[in-house]
Amino acid sequence: MHNQTKEWYQDHAQEYTGKIDGLLPLFQNELDQVILSVGPRAVVLDVGGAGGRDAAYFRSKGVEALNLDLVFEMNQASQALHPEVPVTNADFLSLPTADESVDGIWSHGSLLHLETIAEVEQALTEFYRVLRKGGHFWLKVKAQTGETETDVVTDTLSGHDRFFRYFSFEQLSRMLEQHGFSVVFHRQYAEGPGGRSEVEWLLIDSIKK
Repeated sequence: MHNQTKEWYQDHAQEYTGKIDGLLPLFQNELDQVILSVGPRAVVLDVGGAGGRDAAYFRSKGVEALNLDLVFEMNQASQALHPEVPVTNADFLSLPTADESVDGIWSHGSLLHLETIAEVEQALTEFYRVLRKGGHFWLKVKAQTGETETDVVTDTLSGHDRFFRYFSFEQLSRMLEQHGFSVVFHRQYAEGPGGRSEVEWLLIDSIKK
């Protein structure tokens, strides 16, 4: 993760997690799709799970969800907001998770902060390692809609830069296949009512072969 991106989340952890916690209704249908795919009592790792919102929803539906985030302050916010969610402070480029020990992985807006394609590939390698055969890897990233592949956005209040990477479905599906996954579903859509009209998201479900 870009150093200033990490610093931004460190400095804004409480404010950011409090804000996105209230956005759950916007993503509930997607989370229900994840739950339906992995089944009841599945073990799901929420990588880059920030304040634990999604993991808490999974657990409320009977899924054994675990929250993992690189930013310590995010994990503190998660414990304050959702103390029922187990939290691990770790980098998903080197997961502290046993081989083939989880039934599903949910990555909501986390791969988009990786600076290089090599880091994206390392993350996919780690996700493949910890997933059981037939397990589902769900990921959601910002879609590439033009020629721009990466961008640095400066926060007007803090002055910090945040790095973003955009992906096309063709690019991600190819990378997933190369790393042992089979894509079974995808959807690309605009951010929607109340969101940024210029932003599109890409949601993909893939299965470990």
